[in-house]
Amino acid sequence: MKRYGFTLVELLLMVIILGILAAIIIPQYSAANEETKMSSLINEMQNVRSQIQLYQTQHKGALPTTGGLSFVDAMTKYTNADGSLANPQAPGPKVFGPYLQQIPKNPFISEDSAASKVNTGTDRPAADGSSGWFYNTNTGDFNANDDDVHAGL
Repeated sequence: MKRYGFTLVELLLMVIILGILAAIIIPQYSAANEETKMSSLINEMQNVRSQIQLYQTQHKGALPTTGGLSFVDAMTKYTNADGSLANPQAPGPKVFGPYLQQIPKNPFISEDSAASKVNTGTDRPAADGSSGWFYNTNTGDFNANDDDVHAGL
């Protein structure tokens, strides 16, 4: 009587081959994941930066925080030409925005509450991941705040 099946040596060879394939594929997947995050980060920064420029154009060169509003309020709510909050129920010819529905999340920040948080000021804080973004109120620069590499983009 003839038996059909695999020997122990054949099974071990298959396990070794699958292990080698996994060792080759998994690092490539990790690199692709980092590339995807970087692409998303760059796209989000470009989008916010273009909306900051639109804000400046519509507000006679003033930066979003010039009117006394927080950066988030200036970008996500209706504003008057002077940079103050406007009444969204009575929009008129001098009511602008909102420029963003919400502040995007920095894909390199794992904590959801910090990923879309924006630190503002004149000096960039340590890029420690406590917030997803940093907005310079003097220059209008908008950068990632997750680490020093991404902050320079």
